[in-house]
Amino acid sequence: MMNDFSIFLLFILIYSIISNHITTANSQELVHKTHKYEDYDILEDLTTGAFGRVLKVQLKDKSAKPEIMKCLRYMNAKDKKAADEEVAMLKLAGSKYTVRYIESFIHDIDLCIIMEYCEGGNLREMIEKMKKMPLK
Repeated sequence: MMNDFSIFLLFILIYSIISNHITTANSQELVHKTHKYEDYDILEDLTTGAFGRVLKVQLKDKSAKPEIMKCLRYMNAKDKKAADEEVAMLKLAGSKYTVRYIESFIHDIDLCIIMEYCEGGNLREMIEKMKKMPLK
């Protein structure tokens, strides 16, 4: 069984590998473009903050399932590095236990990341709901 320090070291190792890969990779290699912004209908604006926007979207083909579009600023080197790292992490974290990365593309000044939509909301909201449940 791993203790907290072992988990911390593993996290640092993974982060350093990803950071090294991203600095040596061309940003365009991390952008996997199949669709474009105009291919999506915006169903709901979920949240907006300093990081960007999160939208519930659906491909204009109405038979498609809802997805999440996370729009991150992609204007300067710092923004690009942060957004590219997020895409790389999502690609590496592909598992049945994590939100699935679908694709990403550049739209205006944003990098748009398309991810699987989880009906129950985000993990933080679910934890808060569970805290209020009686223990039985």
